[in-house]
Formats: sequence, C-alpha cells, structure tokens
Amino acid sequence: PIEALLHITITCSSILLNGLVLYATFLPSPKSTRSYTILMRIQALADVTTSVAFLATIQRTIPCAWSFILVQYGPCSLFGGTACYTFYALMIAASTVAFANLLLCMGARFWMLRFGSISPQRI
Repeated sequence: PIEALLHITITCSSILLNGLVLYATFLPSPKSTRSYTILMRIQALADVTTSVAFLATIQRTIPCAWSFILVQYGPCSLFGGTACYTFYALMIAASTVAFANLLLCMGARFWMLRFGSISPQRI
C-alpha cells in the first residue's frame, strides 16, 4: 500500500537522477577531470543497478530467533523465488561496488589534491 508506493517513488526517482548523472558523464568535460569521470561512471552504473534491483525486490525482513526471514512481494515475485533472490544478490553486489568505488573516489581526490591531476591508467 503506502509503503510500496513510497518505495516505488524513491527508486524511480533514483533511477532517473542517476541516469542523468550517467548521461552527464558522457558529455565533454575538462581535460583535468576526464580521468575522474571514469569513477563517476562506475558509481552511476552501480547506483542505477542497485535502484533497479531495489525496484524489482520490495522485501520485508522479519527477525526470527537467530535468523531472518525475507518476504519479497515486489514485481520479482511474479517470476518466482529464484528471480527475487537473483535481484537481491544483484542489489548486494552493486551496493558493494558502489561502496568500494566511493573509497576509490576518496583516494583519487586525495591524490589530485596532493599531486595534481591523475591519469586514466592510474585509475
């Protein structure tokens, strides 16, 4: 009901906005930021992938003693449990890539502050 509508609204806006960021990374940019654009593309792709997986798997996590029960009632439930867990695994993998890329972006920014621009080969 209202939770599903809120979930769909947030994930669709995330897909749209991250799609715009991804599009912006393919526009011409100054030479000094071209190598950093590679990291921005990776981040935008990971965020779009995470958002699509979130949209497909609307889930509820129920704690039960020493374990968790995942109840998935999103659009993936039309295709079966395997599809839901595939989207769930995709969501976790894309979130991991986004986190690792965030750390890499911080390192690249530090490198740029300390040594100037960074070459695409270093990235």
